[in-house]
Amino acid sequence: MNNKFIKDILDANINLSWKEKLAVKFTNLFNKNKFFHLQYKKRTMISVERGINLYHMLNQTVNANIPGEVVELGCYEGITAIIMQKTLDKLKSKKDLHVFDSFQGIPGTDINDGKILKKGAIYTNKETLVNNFEKFRTKKPVIHEGWFDKTLKNLPKKVCFAHLDANLCSSTKLALEKVYPRVSKGGIILIDDYCGQDFNKPYNRIPGVKKACDEFFSNKETVKVLISTSFDGINQGFIKKE
Repeated sequence: MNNKFIKDILDANINLSWKEKLAVKFTNLFNKNKFFHLQYKKRTMISVERGINLYHMLNQTVNANIPGEVVELGCYEGITAIIMQKTLDKLKSKKDLHVFDSFQGIPGTDINDGKILKKGAIYTNKETLVNNFEKFRTKKPVIHEGWFDKTLKNLPKKVCFAHLDANLCSSTKLALEKVYPRVSKGGIILIDDYCGQDFNKPYNRIPGVKKACDEFFSNKETVKVLISTSFDGINQGFIKKE
């Protein structure tokens, strides 16, 4: 199956305000790293490498006929959700895509989360997500707006694939507690920002994700793997439920 659509999505210039365009111009003027230029122009918060990982794992899960629906916990402006829905469409899958987000930025941080993220960071709104789906002519997902402690009760009864991008230790732990029991045998949870403090130090600014995952899966029967996507310095982990 042709996955060129991933690059096409990530090459689009998504919703840059005039202030952001000015910031891009100023930053690129003094930065010699051409790859950083490419990423900074897009505000997608995902590299092609991570998009390809997402595509392949979802593709593998659907082709293996794992029971359940597809979910994303922390969808921001919807770019990864668009990749997921287009993958489902190309596979002619009838699985529903559910996305969960507060659309209020992140809740308060704690000592496990590092210093870079503050309350309200990574803010967007539901309208931006919907507009992006329309821009790429993609079927809209089932949108669950609100904090995880209120909305995750609406998870599908069975989940075959989950993309988790919750940023914080507490949010990641809560998401895993709610979604893992619903993941079917053979199902996959792909986890963004799975990176410890001693690994890839220049980029690892939110160590709480790995802490939450390691504690949660310490007594679970899963296969756990770290995927290093060195081009943008952000790492992913995934588990496959046994």
